[in-house]
Amino acid sequence: MSMSWHTFAAAAPDLAAFAQEQFAPGRVAVVGSIRADGSPRISSVEPHIMEGELYVGMMWQSRKALDLLRDPRILLRNAVCTSSGDEAEISLRGRAVEIHDPAVRQRYIAAVAERIAWQEPHFHLFAVQIESAALVRYGQGQQSVKLWPQGGEFTRPYG
Repeated sequence: MSMSWHTFAAAAPDLAAFAQEQFAPGRVAVVGSIRADGSPRISSVEPHIMEGELYVGMMWQSRKALDLLRDPRILLRNAVCTSSGDEAEISLRGRAVEIHDPAVRQRYIAAVAERIAWQEPHFHLFAVQIESAALVRYGQGQQSVKLWPQGGEFTRPYG
């Protein structure tokens, strides 16, 4: 079952709060898509939460956008930049739905333009419909994992 950001945030508020912090304006995330040959593609993207939806905008006809138009399965993950274990990882899996509504697209452009000088006339805009999430934290030789919607939570040693 896929759901909007708003519904996900109500169902898993702690995971949504962490993801929202990680996907704050100006922060880059990693997006995973599936190439035509079935192999994975990872790319960078700036997620944007607006009006109860999680959006990702992409350059017109970019490879990652074409991947999502062909196969809407998507993985969105925060960027982890160190190996020190002090950063947590949030992964959201779901489906990308292309947004054609001109009013939504205009509001997205206005919101994004507040932080970057962007005037792209043609672009792809997708809403991420979330199906599952995972939060992984490290500390004191332990890896803690929380899964949603499965409700699983466990800790195991690492190192």
